[in-house]
Amino acid sequence: MTTDIYAHTGGRTIATYPLLAEVQHLAGLDRAAAHSLIHSTLDQLIAEDGEDAVVTDQRPGRPELLGPSGNPQDLDTGSWTTITDDAADFVRAVAAEHTR
Repeated sequence: MTTDIYAHTGGRTIATYPLLAEVQHLAGLDRAAAHSLIHSTLDQLIAEDGEDAVVTDQRPGRPELLGPSGNPQDLDTGSWTTITDDAADFVRAVAAEHTR
């Protein structure tokens, strides 16, 4: 089993995803802070273990905006990143420690 997280362009809306809600609850953080905690923790894991050990897939959130007509309205395209169960568990542990 794997976990999907949303990667977004700064200043844009953060899509809802289950791990985000878990981290908000575990760490008592607002949406933006929880999202930031997730990504900073994953960045640390990737630096230590390599991207292949953490990330299993990446795909655009709105692939229809990446076609030949482009994205004239500058809509948020974002992307979904699939991470391993071990990475998701590590994020949860960091979030739980964050409250202490």
